[in-house]
Amino acid sequence: MRSRVYGFLLHLFVVGAIIAQPPFFPGIREDTTGNFPPPSTGYVSGELIVRFYPHALYLDSLCYRYPDGDSSMGLPPWFRQYLLAQRFSVASIVRDGALRATLERLGADSLRRMTVANPCADTISITRYGDTIRCTDYLWMVLEFRSDTVDVLDAANQILQNHWDAVELVEPNYYIRDIGGRSRHTTEREQWTFRCVVQNQKLTVWVTPSIPWSERMTVRIFDVQGKMLYAGSDVLRREGESQEFVIPPLSRGVYFVQVQIGSDAITQPVFVW
Repeated sequence: MRSRVYGFLLHLFVVGAIIAQPPFFPGIREDTTGNFPPPSTGYVSGELIVRFYPHALYLDSLCYRYPDGDSSMGLPPWFRQYLLAQRFSVASIVRDGALRATLERLGADSLRRMTVANPCADTISITRYGDTIRCTDYLWMVLEFRSDTVDVLDAANQILQNHWDAVELVEPNYYIRDIGGRSRHTTEREQWTFRCVVQNQKLTVWVTPSIPWSERMTVRIFDVQGKMLYAGSDVLRREGESQEFVIPPLSRGVYFVQVQIGSDAITQPVFVW
């Protein structure tokens, strides 16, 4: 009887040892390799993608009222662009004091939305598979630093290690490639941007970088109601060279300048004093 018990225990031990072994696939290496840290050309300089926990932010700061008071028809394009262009200072939106101090020490300047989700109105979301889930998309934000030379990999590591209770995820704003082969990064913008100045009925635009210089650039100006006030186009010049457009007189206030190159467009707010 005792030998049978010992034999049964030995059988369990052997079977358990076999089950505990990782599966073996002939001809396939069990180790993997990769490039770390990733090259700086693989992500946007001076930015991090952050998913916060709800208690880490002043969520009321992200709430807004629909322009016409009715959300059933969705947001007008001009208002959507306005929301995505908003910047929130770290001091005004980060509720967690320790996290706020770390972000300011690292040189973080502001946060902007990744989506137009409204924490005071949007409660559910429909997935691509048709499932209904709780809407928390407003917790995804882009962290912007004052300098493009900041080591965002080191900053991400410090934030995750020291504030795991306030942030769920921190990563660089990686460039990715879509099926069409065009380079895009996670905020759905091309690998180019622009800055502009409005002064004395003249709009000056600088585009940087890296797109075919044979394309034409179209510039449009909208008021806060979404009405187009100006449209003009020109052959895109080389990086660093400014392009000037004569525009109609604009009164003091906030406007939106849209630059379109090919099928891609970026809209930014501009202030006229």
